[in-house]
Amino acid sequence: MVLKSRTKQTPLTFREKQTELWLERSGAAHGEKGEKERQRRKKKRGERRGEEEEGERKEEERREGRRRGGKEKEKKTEEEKREVRRRGEGEEMEKEQGGRRIEERDRGGKEKRGERTERRRKEERTEEEERGERKERKGGRRGEKRTERRKEKRGEKDGEEGQRGEEGRRRRQRREGKRREERTGRKGRREERRQRRKEEERREGQRRKGEERREGQKEKGREERRTEEENRREERTRKGEERREGRGGKRREEDRGRTEREEERKEKERKDRGERRREKRRTEEEGEERKRRKERKGEEEKRRQRRKQKRGEKDRGGKEKRERRTEEERRREERRTGEERRREERTERKGEERREDRGGKEKRGEKDRGGKEKRGEDRGRKGREKRKEKDRGERRREERRAEEERRREERRTEEERRREKRRTEEERRREERRQGRKGERGEKKRRERQEEERRREERRTEEERRRDERRTEEERRRRRKKEEEGEEERERQERREGQRKIEERGEG
Repeated sequence: MVLKSRTKQTPLTFREKQTELWLERSGAAHGEKGEKERQRRKKKRGERRGEEEEGERKEEERREGRRRGGKEKEKKTEEEKREVRRRGEGEEMEKEQGGRRIEERDRGGKEKRGERTERRRKEERTEEEERGERKERKGGRRGEKRTERRKEKRGEKDGEEGQRGEEGRRRRQRREGKRREERTGRKGRREERRQRRKEEERREGQRRKGEERREGQKEKGREERRTEEENRREERTRKGEERREGRGGKRREEDRGRTEREEERKEKERKDRGERRREKRRTEEEGEERKRRKERKGEEEKRRQRRKQKRGEKDRGGKEKRERRTEEERRREERRTGEERRREERTERKGEERREDRGGKEKRGEKDRGGKEKRGEDRGRKGREKRKEKDRGERRREERRAEEERRREERRTEEERRREKRRTEEERRREERRQGRKGERGEKKRRERQEEERRREERRTEEERRRDERRTEEERRRRRKKEEEGEEERERQERREGQRKIEERGEG
């Protein structure tokens, strides 16, 4: 906006002067952007700067070459940053104190620049004014009471104030005027002090929390070390007692467990080796069988070619194919007849084997396969055998696992019982020492108790030894039985394998 007076150079009217002044202040006359925002921020902070201060700041900004608005981002002054921090803390405090929840929606550029909304500014202004009025009223009331008290002392009546009363009133008025003048400036400073104090308190709280946390961690570490040391001491004491009393139960238990584990490992390795050997042998035999079949086919083809050459036959196309087909059908028929005969023989043999094997099957919980076995069909035999072997292995593993778990549980229970007994004994001894019962009677009882304890321990050790022997014997019997069953199964399998090979050779 350009004024008329600017172009014509005529004196300005009062209104034009006011407009000119406003334009200069807002910066619009010089085409400067962002001044309105700055004014709004000033209002928000509650600052009232004079014209000289404003001019100096503008001059300083121009000197530094700082551009407002446009593409270059506006740099925040230290006061603005402080204000943003203050606002954040104020909002947090309000939330903590359970005040009205501030809506937290994205307000775009305003929020980035750290400005409050218009509504928030109005609320703050209203709160400040109310606070000021309250203080004023309070101060006024106090002043009046003081005046009345003084008047009473001087014996003055209402409306008959002396000279001193008049002076006091004037002083009060002066003070009130000054207070009114300074309030705006003081408000900003007071707010700043309050924020500074809050910031310091917050930092102090954080530092104290950090120290408490560190101290807590140190204490925790000390407590853990102390507990570990006590545990070690207790362990040493217990081991010493066991040595003195000549009990090597724990060591025996560990040795026994180690031996059992060693035996199981060896057993597993032996079985694995046997399985690998069998698998290798089976693969080799199958490979040889395939090779033999291929060779047989090749030989037959060569013989056929030689016969043809001898007879001096030519390739007669379709006729020869038909003859060959007829020949193949005849052979197939013969083979089928042979297979039926062999199947009958196999059925009889299997019936015998089944009758022998039924006892073992029932023991192992296997089912009779019914019609297939009766008909002598032998489809998917290898797959079935592999499945059976796998199931047996799985069952054995499951049994082993259950057995190990049971032993572990027994050991744990035994260990817990011993610990409890030791603890009880130590408590009893401590109690005896505390009460100072060390007379002859106490000594005699202690010897009797020790003797009784020793006898009980011997009995327990003997029972454990017998139990272990029984368990070992049962384990050995079970293993022997399994091995025998496995051996029978292997023999049957080998017989079947041999028979199959004989049959295949016969077919060839």
